[in-house]
Amino acid sequence: MQDSHEHENLATIAVRPSGAAEAEGVDTGSGMAGFFIVGAVINVAIVVAYFAWATRQWRRKDR
Repeated sequence: MQDSHEHENLATIAVRPSGAAEAEGVDTGSGMAGFFIVGAVINVAIVVAYFAWATRQWRRKDR
C-alpha cells in the first residue's frame, strides 16, 4: 500500500516545476489569465479576418 503512495509522490515531483520563481517571490498565476485572454482575442481576430478575406474572394470569383 505504501509503495503505490511512493509512486504517486514520484509522479508529482516529476511534473512539478523547480520552484525557482516561487523562491524569488514571483507570482506566476496572476499574469497567466491575461496572457490567455490576449491570445484568444488574437485568435478570434485572425479567424474573422480570414473569413472576411475568404468571403471577398468567393464573391469576386462569382463575377
